[in-house]
Amino acid sequence: MIQRMLARLMPVILGALVIVSVISAVAASNTVPTTRLTNQSLSITMSQLVPPACAGLNLTAIVVCPNNSNDCDGTSSNELILGAPGTQNLSGGGGADCIVASTAASTNCHRVSGMEIFINCGKVV
Repeated sequence: MIQRMLARLMPVILGALVIVSVISAVAASNTVPTTRLTNQSLSITMSQLVPPACAGLNLTAIVVCPNNSNDCDGTSSNELILGAPGTQNLSGGGGADCIVASTAASTNCHRVSGMEIFINCGKVV
């Protein structure tokens, strides 16, 4: 009796195994082309970096101060000067500058031309 039941179930079991094998073979043969989505680069314009308080200035350059530098100075151009952590003194060097300090407590911002806008400075001298 058990042999008869196994004889009847054997084609069903073999059919299920064939179906599972076909499905896995079809899935394995599908390939997804490389899209290089992770290799995208986006350029940033100065207008995306300028804080709203400095929007009225005609800025022409960006100065990024190095980390832990004692002093960071701009030039005579109108610049966006971005202070880095550990920078002690920020100076525009002339022109209408937007000076953004990274940490207010330890940063001295120096007024040179009188047209500077200071953001997050601990002390303006």
